[in-house]
Amino acid sequence: MFQQFESLFVSSKADIDREDENAKAEGSGSGFFSKLINQYQEEEDAKIELLPCTKLEDLPPLTEWKSKPILLKETKAHENATTNIPINGIPFNFETSCFAGKLLFRSHTMPEAEAYFKGKKRLSSMVISGKFKKPLNFKDVQTGQEFPQPVKKPPSIVYKPAIAFFKMLAPLLRIFVGCEQFYSMSPLMQTVQSICISDEEMELSPDMVVEENYGEVVLGKRMTGVERKKYFSDAENLNGRMFDTEKWYTLDFYNDKVDVEKLCLKVLGSEFLLSNYVNHQPLRILSRVFEPGDPRDLYLWNFEIWHESLLKQTGKDESETEEGE
Repeated sequence: MFQQFESLFVSSKADIDREDENAKAEGSGSGFFSKLINQYQEEEDAKIELLPCTKLEDLPPLTEWKSKPILLKETKAHENATTNIPINGIPFNFETSCFAGKLLFRSHTMPEAEAYFKGKKRLSSMVISGKFKKPLNFKDVQTGQEFPQPVKKPPSIVYKPAIAFFKMLAPLLRIFVGCEQFYSMSPLMQTVQSICISDEEMELSPDMVVEENYGEVVLGKRMTGVERKKYFSDAENLNGRMFDTEKWYTLDFYNDKVDVEKLCLKVLGSEFLLSNYVNHQPLRILSRVFEPGDPRDLYLWNFEIWHESLLKQTGKDESETEEGE
């Protein structure tokens, strides 16, 4: 769910100039990255209706956060939304108009999840397990990040070729970096790292491993998560396939780029504090149907991940403000 952030940070002007010089030296015309900028202008995705994030004044006081420095909460897309979910290795029940299930949030610092993270570079894992309440087409169900308000972005000479490059590698990526909103979405079946389909509900635990079985269960052949993601990078393989409302789907979205406890992105040996870019907006754990309509009815799940650094920038954290004066 966090992979798309990388497209905004991996390039720099020096990178672009270097690649252009290499392209020219190889006889590739006016430069590879210069062409990518033009490609981005031609293929830019459209603005869509996004669910607003929680207002700062509606958040519980920082002293009441159950998993400080993080606040995990549901949004209005959920029925009977909870505003302060503890991150303690215990699955959390949720329901939307499209999906009913559980969320298990795991961080690499959790003692209960030590066995899961041992020997891996992963920083977090979000396991979603449940059932679809209505049949949905694979091509319409997306996952990623969205910010309904503007975000601070690098100069266009940096991010436009970077985004175009990522869209060349992942043609199904939908991304919009506008003056009013930002979103970056990919098909769920092409994005989730591991998926297990079962006839019965799966018990969730902090040290569990979600064993990939999509290929074996649906296609009749063994397939790794990487092979399944590659298979669904072709839009033709998504079309016509539907999520089965009679089956249980258990999905593991893990990442090695975003450290939610520090709210930073780690790429190419550097760390970027996301609070400097997201304009006091939370990260999301979300999946949605990518079509017009009331956004409250389009989400399979939509959780917000707040970090205390977002509040310190606004003065909402009064104790921190007084201390700094």
